[in-house]
Amino acid sequence: MKKLISIVVILFMCQFTIAQTILGTVIDSELKNPIPYATVIIKNDTGEFVDGTTTNYDGYYKMDIVQGNYEIEVSFMGFITYTDSLTISTNGTTNLKIELKTDKTVLDEVVVVTAEKTTVEQLIDKKVINVGKDILSAGGSAATVLSQLSEVRADENGNISLRGSKNVNVLVNGKPSPLSTAELLKQIPASEINKIEIITSPSAKYQANGLTGIVNILTKKKIIKGVTFTVNSSLNSLGSYNAGSNITLGRNKTNLRLGGSYDKNIYESIDNDERTGIQPYIQKNDHNFDGDFIRFNAGLDWFPNKNDEFSTDISYTNNGHILNNENILIQNNITRPQNSVSDHLHKTFTANVNYRHLFNKDSHYLEFDAQISDNKNTLTGNFNPNYNVLDNATNNTVFISNIAIDYVNKINDKFEIEAGFLSVNDALNNELKSYDDKNQIQDSDVFSNKQSVNALYSLAKIKLSKFNIQVGLRGEDFLRNADLKSDNVKIKNRYTNLFPSLHVKYTLNDELSFVFGYNRRTSRPHLYNLNPIVSQSDEFQIHQGNPNLEPEFSNNFEVSTRIKKGKFIFSPSSFYRLKDNIIIHVNNINNNGTSVSTYKNQGKSSAYGAEFNVTVRPVKWLSSDFDVNLNYEILGGPNENQITNRSNNYSVSFRNQITVSKKVKINASWFYYGPGIGFYHTNESLQRVNLGIRYTLFENATLSFSANDIFNTYEYRGTLEGDGFKRTLVHNPKSQTFNLSFSYFLSSKNKQKQRNKKKRTYDSGILD
Repeated sequence: MKKLISIVVILFMCQFTIAQTILGTVIDSELKNPIPYATVIIKNDTGEFVDGTTTNYDGYYKMDIVQGNYEIEVSFMGFITYTDSLTISTNGTTNLKIELKTDKTVLDEVVVVTAEKTTVEQLIDKKVINVGKDILSAGGSAATVLSQLSEVRADENGNISLRGSKNVNVLVNGKPSPLSTAELLKQIPASEINKIEIITSPSAKYQANGLTGIVNILTKKKIIKGVTFTVNSSLNSLGSYNAGSNITLGRNKTNLRLGGSYDKNIYESIDNDERTGIQPYIQKNDHNFDGDFIRFNAGLDWFPNKNDEFSTDISYTNNGHILNNENILIQNNITRPQNSVSDHLHKTFTANVNYRHLFNKDSHYLEFDAQISDNKNTLTGNFNPNYNVLDNATNNTVFISNIAIDYVNKINDKFEIEAGFLSVNDALNNELKSYDDKNQIQDSDVFSNKQSVNALYSLAKIKLSKFNIQVGLRGEDFLRNADLKSDNVKIKNRYTNLFPSLHVKYTLNDELSFVFGYNRRTSRPHLYNLNPIVSQSDEFQIHQGNPNLEPEFSNNFEVSTRIKKGKFIFSPSSFYRLKDNIIIHVNNINNNGTSVSTYKNQGKSSAYGAEFNVTVRPVKWLSSDFDVNLNYEILGGPNENQITNRSNNYSVSFRNQITVSKKVKINASWFYYGPGIGFYHTNESLQRVNLGIRYTLFENATLSFSANDIFNTYEYRGTLEGDGFKRTLVHNPKSQTFNLSFSYFLSSKNKQKQRNKKKRTYDSGILD
């Protein structure tokens, strides 16, 4: 407790020395490529350590140092260490571009260095989080990594929201997955994540779907000459475990990547649901999730000459899980037990081809990209006994094809243009059969959906003195043809819309900058929202999509500021969204007393929000981040059985990275989600404290231990209201877990050549 009090006092009482800025890039002297994760150290004239950092993925580094005479030392495995004298004056900024020469005498086996801690870059239209070897995410999934970030609200089950809204488009390497967001995030190992882009104000080059923004997960695809081998494994106290490895074989003009992993995912929770009003009941549910995920991937990069780059990637995933629910229903003083077992199997094959032709420089190129994704799903639900509910089996197949062409030309240091074309085609066939307790077919529904998006965009980037301006325009033509064959219901939608964007960044000096962003976005209904086939979880809960849903649109405005003083950074931002024809999730009770979950369009709304981030490193051994997020929305449409026409929520997080020694690091985080109210629901506050320790066994191996929700306080309590009923919900997950993980890296050489590919935003939204 004394140490915690000391840390808080340091954070809020420490006086900071006014410093000068040193920044620049570190590159390979032969290949002229940036060297990520190179170590940059500043020493004083007596050789004592003053400060240090690592370069980001683009080879960029930045530090603040008081004026004086120093020595700078830059090193990276496989290169000759660079040293030089350095004088920091009161001129403000010192810019140093450093070239490292390959060490010809390096041994065959060297270490592939990765970033020690997560860092954040604020660009003109997005926030880039460079994921380091964070302790609390070790051995976890992408869902685990996102749950540790203050920029989004997420849990380890893959549920995610941004700025108080779940209307978020989640991509992997700029492309969608045919799986649902929850399924997708749980199957990406944390060890494979390089960066996460939080794009709250997307420019016109990004696909227009997704009102709140885009979360783009970038995996590690570093090309290294020689042989590189990685292995990761972990286990936790619930019985989950995983193991995976990747090998890279790099030659002068080719690079081959092979990888595979197996994950056993176990999750448990206890849920309570009490309904008052129409047909009251109490339902207690013991939920158990048992999943097996197998992944194989392969890729080839080819550099036939200095002007052409080619790559192809394929992957196959087999994702199966069983959801076992032990349910007890109490109604009219009668207690009835019921067991339901859902067996889900998802098989996905993806293939991608990418070609880039470079003209006279890296910033002038034409790129072609094509991808196909074939997804097959089998979903079954069996109930014992069958109280007013039928066993069911769903088979759906999804095939997605994408073609993109992009042209980029940086004409000079002050002007750059970009333009492109995108075509996305989705085809889904969904068949549901229902069975009685004698396994006789009682009902059958077939739903098919074909949709396409064809888009053109153009973007101009202008640099004028202290201003950076980015202006763009995107046009999209969307076409959907759907058919519920059993009921002879046909749906045809076509929407042609323009989506402009404008971003302006003003940099007064190295310590103060402002960014203004505007864009227009849309949210087209996902297939899950449209599919009229009824899916039933128990006798009182069913889901049915609304095939008559229309897209919603929003005009979004955002202003952000970055203030830096020494080792103190303050980054406040605010936003405003004006939404039209918004899609609302509603629950109604039908004549049988069953709660029907569906969607509808309802009027307009105005959403406001603010974010505050404070980053501070008062002493060498401590780095801290403090974040606050506030969200508020007013619904302007008719009030139909709503609790209120106002929605609000807020969250607070406090994260600390403590360096005990060169081998031992500690990470401690606190997350608090305040009480909130929505149009149809309320929720109480919840919080969790996480703690982790990482120990470096030797140069290329680490052992990590993490304790999540160590005080077991992460329990959701809320209400859901509708016409004539109120449901009180309690979700108590076994979130208190203990995780042990091991990582090992080995490389024969590390002469890097990066295969750059555009980050794309294809369409997505396939139902689970």
